[in-house]
Amino acid sequence: MKPLLAEQKSALEASVAPNHRVLWHEGWLQRITMARLLALNGKVRLLLPEAFDVHRRSIEWGAFQSEDRIPDHAIGLDPILLKVTEWAFRSWERLDFLNRYLAGTVFPRLELDFFPAVRCGAHFALIATSVPQTKEQFIDGGRAVQRFWLTADCLGLKLQPAVSPLVFARYLNEHLTFTANDYIRLLAEEVRDGMASILGGRSVLKSTVFAGRIGFGKPPKSRSVRLPLSRLIVPKSPQ
Repeated sequence: MKPLLAEQKSALEASVAPNHRVLWHEGWLQRITMARLLALNGKVRLLLPEAFDVHRRSIEWGAFQSEDRIPDHAIGLDPILLKVTEWAFRSWERLDFLNRYLAGTVFPRLELDFFPAVRCGAHFALIATSVPQTKEQFIDGGRAVQRFWLTADCLGLKLQPAVSPLVFARYLNEHLTFTANDYIRLLAEEVRDGMASILGGRSVLKSTVFAGRIGFGKPPKSRSVRLPLSRLIVPKSPQ
């Protein structure tokens, strides 16, 4: 919860200029507000049947490092809840039972969304000067994210993305059907409206290319790692 220094924030802001700016959310009240919103977004994420297979395929169980997935020890759950989650992720029926009758989303949202959102140095959003529409503008947004993240690492800061609220907001704004569940869609609309309120309006939300939390911390013991060159390089086809 140690606040970022002014010179650190200045370096991060300079890393994304001139086509992007950084909007900071600091202080106890702003972090609490963001934590509540991210916890609600976590409910959308965990209740969404359409996301179940994606989540299940994305986790490598019993691992501290993974080349192509998220090792389960990097998720951020305590050991007991991690075992329960591994059991539940074997089928949608198990997960749905936990969520429906045993308040299965409460503890994961507290551990993964609410408490980390409160116990950080600041929340941030990278906002483009205009709403990205062309391929070049989206690529430029990706460059800004890389520069911001690399600068944070050079400053000894740790960063955690929080992009799913932006993803759901874009689905809603572009009228894309991402779920057949009306209740989940209403929750996603509440998250979008809350995010727009925090950022300063719907137009700012549409121009936001990345968001997350940042602060001081120890190096992670578990993480995803780079793919080896043998998997990155495609052999040349015979002539």
